[in-house]
Amino acid sequence: MTFKLKARRAGWLLVVAAFAFGIVSAVKPAPTEAYTLISSRYIKMSSAEQAAQNTIYSVGFTTSSAQTVGSVVIRFCQNNPIIGDACTAPTGFNVNKATVSINNQAACTNLSLSVSTTQQAASDNTIVLTRTPGAVATSTPVCFDLGNGTTNGISNPNNTNQTFFARILVYATNTPTLAAPADENAATNAGGVALSTANVLNVTAKVQEALTFCLYTQSNCAGGGNAVALGDSNNVLTAMNLTYTDSTPKFDLASNALGGVIVRMKGDTLTSGSFTISPFGASCVADSTATNTEQFGVRVVTYGANQYFGDANTGPGGTTPSGTTNDFSCLAGNHKFNPADANTTYGQPFVRTLGATDVSTTNIELAAKAANTTEAGVYTTKLQFIATATY
Repeated sequence: MTFKLKARRAGWLLVVAAFAFGIVSAVKPAPTEAYTLISSRYIKMSSAEQAAQNTIYSVGFTTSSAQTVGSVVIRFCQNNPIIGDACTAPTGFNVNKATVSINNQAACTNLSLSVSTTQQAASDNTIVLTRTPGAVATSTPVCFDLGNGTTNGISNPNNTNQTFFARILVYATNTPTLAAPADENAATNAGGVALSTANVLNVTAKVQEALTFCLYTQSNCAGGGNAVALGDSNNVLTAMNLTYTDSTPKFDLASNALGGVIVRMKGDTLTSGSFTISPFGASCVADSTATNTEQFGVRVVTYGANQYFGDANTGPGGTTPSGTTNDFSCLAGNHKFNPADANTTYGQPFVRTLGATDVSTTNIELAAKAANTTEAGVYTTKLQFIATATY
C-alpha cells in the first residue's frame, strides 16, 4: 500500500470516529442534576377527602448519602413530581405554613426541624422546614407529621379523585433558593411521590326505635300462656289459713330507648260479681294465717338485668329497693296490691329501666287467700302490664 493510500484510509477513520462521537454525545447528554434519589419515600394523608381541612401529611424518607442537612422542602404540584420542572399548585391546596405544626419527629431520626414562615412566603404549595445545618449519615430514616389533625394541618385540593404530586428536597443550607424551578436541582437529596384525593363513601344505616315486651306463663316467650289459677289442685282457695301463690308469670323486656322503659301494672283485685277479695294494701305485708283474713297481692320474685322497681332513678341508691308505693320487691311470704294505685287510667309504675337494655326477664308472683267469711264464687281479675318507652 502506497503512502498516499495509507494517509487516505487514516483520514476516513478519523472522520468516522468523529461522527460516532457526535452521535454518542447527542444521545447521552451530561447529567444536570446534582442530587441523589432518596429511598423509602412516602407521604401519608389522614384524609383523602377533597378540600378537607387540618389534614395530617405524614412524611418519611431515607437519605441516600452522607451530607450536611440544613432544610427539608416539600413542594406540592398538580402537574408532575419531576425535580427541576415547573410546578403548578393544586387547586385549593394550602400548606398553611403560618399555623401548621410539625410533630412526631422522634419516631425516626429527629433532625429538630421547624416550620419556616418566612421562606417561600408567597407560595401556598411549598413548606420549608429548617434546622441548624449539621451532618447526617447515609441511609438515615427521617419522618415527621405536618399538622395535628384537629386544630391545624394542610388543606387538601378541591377536586376529588384527583392525583397530585409532592417533591421532597433536602438542602445543605437552611436558606435554600426556591425562586425558579431549576433551583430544585441544588438539592443534595430529592425524590417525588404521588398522592390523590378520593370520593368519600357516605354510608347510611338506620336503627329504628325498638321495644321488646313479652308476658308469658310458660317456659319462655315463644311458649306463651296467660292464665294463672290460684288455689289447690282444683284451683280452689280451700285452706283458710293458707296463702296460695303462683310464680309462673314472667315478662321479657328490651329497648334501645335512651330514656328507658316503664312497665305499669293496671287492674283490680279479685272480683266475683259484687264481691271482692280484699287486697294486701300499698305496702309489703306478710301473708296471713288468720282464718278471718282474705288477701290478694303481687310481688317481684327477681328483676331482670338492668330492670328495677317502679320509682328507680339514677341518683345515689336510686336502684336500691326503697319500700315506696311502687316498689314490689317484697320478701318471700310478703305481697302488696292497692287498687287505688293500680286500677287507674295508665296503671301503677311496676318495673323501670334507666336506659337502653338488652333482653332480660323479670319474674313476678301472684298470691290469694280466702277467709271463712269470703263469699263463695269464681273470683277473677285481669292484670295488664303496659310498657312505655321514652326515646
